[in-house]
Amino acid sequence: GQSDLGQLADQPVPDDVLWQQPAIEVNEQVAIEPIAALVPPECFYIRFGKFSNYLWMNRLTRDYGGDLANMIAGRGLDRQMTAGIERQLAVKYNELSELVGDQVVNDLALIGRDTFFNSGAAFGLLFEAKNAFLFQTSVQQERAAVLAREKENGATEQSIEIAGRKVSLLSTPDNRIRSFFAAHENYRLITSSRAIVERFYAVIDGEQSLAQTPEYVYT
Repeated sequence: GQSDLGQLADQPVPDDVLWQQPAIEVNEQVAIEPIAALVPPECFYIRFGKFSNYLWMNRLTRDYGGDLANMIAGRGLDRQMTAGIERQLAVKYNELSELVGDQVVNDLALIGRDTFFNSGAAFGLLFEAKNAFLFQTSVQQERAAVLAREKENGATEQSIEIAGRKVSLLSTPDNRIRSFFAAHENYRLITSSRAIVERFYAVIDGEQSLAQTPEYVYT
């Protein structure tokens, strides 16, 4: 055939590229944080290490609308990402949280399957509690307050069974609030997604976790 440059396109097509998966040498002695052993490998994973780090990020995203480009540009475009996370999961952090958070929470991570927070993401907060009783009590009190406040909007809280465990679901008919609260030993998962709860328990029951993937160990 004739090319756009007036030249004949008479050269053979190159062979397909034979892509090969690079060999990953994994050091089995690498120390991995325990919380990663409960994260499904397909989820994104943002670990904060301690509660005060999460609160710092909360303030930063609240000031800049949760958008990295806005932080760099120095603009205050507010996309309500942080408020949206707190509202949908029925969690609220206040001055008391800043004072006692690190004494109750040992580690936490934001996990999920997508980051479309403005349109409704599948995400969750995974906590490793230092004091599981105090943490559980605090979360239940906050959920009870949200339920009472949103009762006229159709909010309900029900106990459902997922993977043979009892899980609390606090929700409104329009899913403006959609919060699953799942527990395992000293870990607590608060998520907007039933599928994430199912995968959380699947990992606990023996399926591969993020911490077991060669890619994570390597990095």
